[in-house]
Amino acid sequence: MYRGWRYLVRAYSRCHLTCPLDKLPALSGLAKVYRRHLKDDYLAGLWRGDLLRGMLWHRVGVSEHEPALTEYRAPSWSWASVDGPVSHIGGFSRLTDLIFDRAEVLDAVVDAAGPDNTGLLRGGYIRLAGELHQVCFVDRPGAQFASDFQLTVKEDGAGSPRMHLEYVGPVFSPTPLIRLQHSTDTMKWNDQFFLMPLLGYSSGFFDIIGIVLRTSDMEPGTHVKVGTFTSSTDHWQTLTAQAASPEREYYEDKDEKGRFIVKIV
Repeated sequence: MYRGWRYLVRAYSRCHLTCPLDKLPALSGLAKVYRRHLKDDYLAGLWRGDLLRGMLWHRVGVSEHEPALTEYRAPSWSWASVDGPVSHIGGFSRLTDLIFDRAEVLDAVVDAAGPDNTGLLRGGYIRLAGELHQVCFVDRPGAQFASDFQLTVKEDGAGSPRMHLEYVGPVFSPTPLIRLQHSTDTMKWNDQFFLMPLLGYSSGFFDIIGIVLRTSDMEPGTHVKVGTFTSSTDHWQTLTAQAASPEREYYEDKDEKGRFIVKIV
């Protein structure tokens, strides 16, 4: 049923609502039907038992210039936080036995604006444990769409090796590719960005799928989701082996397995 919900979200995201704030309330009735059958917690348009896959949505056809939302609607990890069509990377695969988790959900909370948590929200967060890799964006003229970006490793201003996201033009290869969920007009290129793998595939063209995070000004270790990425295992291991670890201020803590703990709002 989780896969069916992702199909529903993909179709629903293509609808045009008169009131943008109705994004979640308009889906409330269907969410309650699914909740009775799934016996699972509904969290800002996602399901607790499907959070890692549910977060792997991306915008389809991001506009070069788009207005920012003026009122809070949903956490950044929810598809309901953006306008326009969305789809899920690997979200419709039937080969569930070939998929494994590369991160762990430690906590997930939404703050409903009223008694019904399938309607309007005031806030929410997810806390994850997993790999975390710092990325420096390199601005380039014409870099407006997610498929235009690839990862390389270069030294930063302090001489430390960092992964850099550079505009290289539309490509299709197993090299890590980034899809941003907002236009680059909304990005500050000197912000701190991070990559966190969520799922791995034991076969297929892309072996690793994850999310792109940007630091939030709320508190240390807090981030917002700004996109998704895909990579082959070979390319990912080559890049991450060369890159330095994130600085301490960019994660909450480490667990006993050495995984970085971050909070996404």
